Amino acid sequence: MDVHPLVGELLISLGILCFGNNSFGWRIVPLLGGVLVVVLTYFIASKLFKNTRVGLVASFLVAIDGLMIVQSRYALLNIFVALFTLLTFACTIKILEEKKWYWVVLSGIAFGLGAGTQWVILPFGVVILGWLVAKLWRDQKLLWLTLSTFALTVAIVYVIQFIFAQREGVEFVKYFADWHKRAWEFHRKLKGNHVNASRWYTWLWLYNPPWYSQLVTEKTSAVVLAIGNQLIWVSALLSFIVGWISVAVSKNARKVLLLPLLAFSCFYFGWSIISREQFLYYIVPALPFYFMVLAYFLCQISKKYPAVFVAWLVGVMAIFFLFYPLYSGRTISKKYYDNLMWSHKWHAELRVAPGSASVNH
Repeated sequence: MDVHPLVGELLISLGILCFGNNSFGWRIVPLLGGVLVVVLTYFIASKLFKNTRVGLVASFLVAIDGLMIVQSRYALLNIFVALFTLLTFACTIKILEEKKWYWVVLSGIAFGLGAGTQWVILPFGVVILGWLVAKLWRDQKLLWLTLSTFALTVAIVYVIQFIFAQREGVEFVKYFADWHKRAWEFHRKLKGNHVNASRWYTWLWLYNPPWYSQLVTEKTSAVVLAIGNQLIWVSALLSFIVGWISVAVSKNARKVLLLPLLAFSCFYFGWSIISREQFLYYIVPALPFYFMVLAYFLCQISKKYPAVFVAWLVGVMAIFFLFYPLYSGRTISKKYYDNLMWSHKWHAELRVAPGSASVNH
């Protein structure tokens, strides 16, 4: 049984339909999704902070981060959740700017497609609805018209996808209800000891990044490791903490930082109530908001201490080039590979599931 809705898989199959059942066909649509995530990050950050420089820095961070790069190169669903989340936020910005009905419909379509990819988009819905209520509260008629149109559009888009998967001879309502019951039970009961698994509270320091392929011999290594840029992630964690402190004490900071902080926090801390097995890459849909907060503080630093900003940027680029073979699966020497394993938890060949074959040394 497929335990996720169909939209993401339909998008991947579109690439296969156009380019064949090969690695290019599997990967082209997620890759395009990753590119759009970078573009939308720029648009949203520029609008929220009213500063195109923050938008450029935020989109740069998304584009160069190792985890985002790896997830955009594999036929997995998380990059689509990130895409539809950002599309929803972008359309919501246009709703508040122009008060046009079609932006409400487009926002609902984007969120419906996101929910039709993975349910993990739902915490972002809470932020979107709260945002709309806060901004449109004084115009009650417009507020309820907007919320009802958004909700109806989401529901229609979400339900329509299941028509493609309905089994012949089975009543749609029964199929729809049974599928959701089985999917919910699967996710609720899923337990395991996967070597790549890690709980949500370890994600922000890259405790156990998943590897997607590994070929380690005595002399060479070719590994794909889904790991973020360490300097970006350490800096982002500090910015996240300072950001919440700033929001608590400064009205000006609250105006620009509250929304991205809430978007990231609702998604990230939402995993604390979920007991099923978890993986680092589950955080991907929230990373653009995490990096927006960092971009804001980096731009503040660059004004007062440009040399510090340039030095930080050089460090980020150095880590990018240093770890690029692990993002792309390039063959490197075993010595080079060992020098990149800054933590014993990162070693692919040391994380072999019980009972499975070990990697050759």
